[in-house]
Amino acid sequence: MSLVTPLQSNFTGGELSPFMLGRIDHEVWKVSSLEVTGWVPRPQGPLEACPGFEYVEAAAGPCRLIPFEPYLTQAYQIEMSALKFRFYTNDVRIETVGVPVELAHPYTLPQVKALDYTFSPDGDTMWFWHRDVAPNQLFRTGATTFTLQSFAFQNGPFEDRNADKTRTVQASASSGAVTLVANQPLFDPGDVGGLFEMEFIDLSTIPHWMVGMTVTAGMRVVSVNGKVYQHSSGTITGSVAPTHNEGTQYDGINGNDVNAKGPYGCAWTYLYSAIGRLKITAYTDSTHVTATVTQDLASTNATWRWRFGAFSPKRGWPQHGAIIQDRLILSKDNVRYASQIGLYDDFDRFNENGDIGDDQAFISPLTDPNEIAWMQSGNNLFTGGAREEGVMQQSSAARGIAPGNIRNTVNSRRGSAVVRPVDLDGKPVFLQRNRRKVLRVTDTTYERLGVEDMTRYADHIGNSPIVEMAKQSEPMPLLWSVHEDGMLKGCLLMPEEAILGWFNRPLGGGMLARSISACTAPDGTREDLWIAAETPDGAWFVMKMAPFRNAGEYDENGIMCDAALTYDGPPASVFTAAHLAGKTVEIIADGAVLGTFTLDGTGTVDLSGYGDDGAFSKVMLGLPYACRWRSLPPEAGGDNGPAMFKIGRTAKVWLRVQNSLGLRVTVDGAANSARDVESQTTDSPLDVALPFLTQDIPLDTVGDYDGLNVIEVERTAAKQSTILAVMQQVKKAGG
Repeated sequence: MSLVTPLQSNFTGGELSPFMLGRIDHEVWKVSSLEVTGWVPRPQGPLEACPGFEYVEAAAGPCRLIPFEPYLTQAYQIEMSALKFRFYTNDVRIETVGVPVELAHPYTLPQVKALDYTFSPDGDTMWFWHRDVAPNQLFRTGATTFTLQSFAFQNGPFEDRNADKTRTVQASASSGAVTLVANQPLFDPGDVGGLFEMEFIDLSTIPHWMVGMTVTAGMRVVSVNGKVYQHSSGTITGSVAPTHNEGTQYDGINGNDVNAKGPYGCAWTYLYSAIGRLKITAYTDSTHVTATVTQDLASTNATWRWRFGAFSPKRGWPQHGAIIQDRLILSKDNVRYASQIGLYDDFDRFNENGDIGDDQAFISPLTDPNEIAWMQSGNNLFTGGAREEGVMQQSSAARGIAPGNIRNTVNSRRGSAVVRPVDLDGKPVFLQRNRRKVLRVTDTTYERLGVEDMTRYADHIGNSPIVEMAKQSEPMPLLWSVHEDGMLKGCLLMPEEAILGWFNRPLGGGMLARSISACTAPDGTREDLWIAAETPDGAWFVMKMAPFRNAGEYDENGIMCDAALTYDGPPASVFTAAHLAGKTVEIIADGAVLGTFTLDGTGTVDLSGYGDDGAFSKVMLGLPYACRWRSLPPEAGGDNGPAMFKIGRTAKVWLRVQNSLGLRVTVDGAANSARDVESQTTDSPLDVALPFLTQDIPLDTVGDYDGLNVIEVERTAAKQSTILAVMQQVKKAGG
């Protein structure tokens, strides 16, 4: 017989994959656990009982939560359900005389779930992207007011130019409302709402502008940029070619040169460009559509030099968007479309001189033909696709990302899921194509990027595919994931400390997590986690996780249940939680654990038979949730070699806790070994708050003989708890 006394005081490895249960040689073994459910590993090492979710409001129905944070202390959560928005700020829903403020939008529920969005640098605007719906902009117009407007594309972007010279299009006029006539079937009802471009390179009847040429009144000229101008005044041209897009300007100084010749300089009025642009407004048939001219046409002759806009109902709308270096970059299929710098709606590839300058829009396709799954801006523009992940950056550091100064690099070929990534220090955390692995873009060697699998030690976390992710940075770095089966899971993520610890967070009352979002708390000191949950009877709740407590703090009435309701006021006996009508809830009143109660049909409970006078000033009630930790089989060695595989039983357990109550310890899976960790004594008054424990607790308990010798610590009451360390004494049989 050998005596083994293993100690665990660091739990940051979280829950291990079943495939890791033989890896006692791995460093992660000594900081990991067999099960972490309802507990959260803290960066310093201990396990903290996860706070509960406070009920905020009933949702309108199935929905998605989207954060909207114009400023640090002005954060919103958007409840986006089919065809309408609702808004939350300062931890409450925005209402007018008790009626939720709602704003209509055009997206169906499946489209809401697939939607991507981008925040504008101005803080008060966000864009929504979906391939089947024209983009929309949400504007915050006041502290509690919002408007939704369609996003109008200016000057592009456009597809490649037609190359078939036998296919021509002719406009009925050069400006205003016109009819476009194709000589072959070309148009489709889905072209309505899209852009169209026509080029007229043959301007042989109009002379080109030159320095020192003699002109006549009303004469037209073609400038160096293909734009057509009409003479307004002067007789001899100056030395600066006209390039303006509107109005009248001189082409040089109106005066004599050193040889007393002249005077030089003419005024020119802009007429039109060789490139004309239109927006298609109505469909007649396959050869006729109506359009509005947005940039005057140079001619009404037929031309084969035409292009359709890149976006339309027929061709699809942008699927993703990102802001980088003051450009809005959109994606559709495997192509990225960049706006002009500082002009997010302008996709003109030419400047006023007809040149392609650094400020101009550009198009950058990927070599991978699969559609882009996500984009995220950081130091560079990161892109994920079904086959590979890459980055767009400037090829020359002396210039920004611009036409002719783009370098596209593939940094991994893991394949990405179409799920919005989260940002971790300027680099994306994203899902692999099967939505079962969480990957993180990392720095490797100089100017190289790699990918780290964040589920490598806990691959079972993705047994149910992930549908959404969110990240909290404060008070500690936690990555959260919502899964298809409705489970909520989390990960303590600190790459700089090589900390990676996954845990489970089931919701109380059988609720299923459906959407998750994080935003800054009203006081700006932390980030709050919000969740949309579906109840077993089909209702949807919007809830917010209570804050994690700070070191050394505790709250006798802390929110440690889900869909929780709190009361803080004059002593009362009757309490109502209408959203939990008919449900069995746990109640903490003035710090005392009153136990579980079933609410009546109105959600009311009467506590008049409890406590000294049946009245309580502080009450927390809600749905209890599972909170259970199980240790890995101990491997501390013994006097006859390794302890693993040898039959033994636990004789004693020591538990070091901080400000904790309501714990039960079981060893070796033996029900008769269960021991409660409580501060109540035989002379403690009932229905009175018990003091929290901060001490080492020896538990004399004898388990059954087995080969695992696992310790289980379970929370039995809705109380805050922290496990600092666990030690056990195991007697192992000889080998």
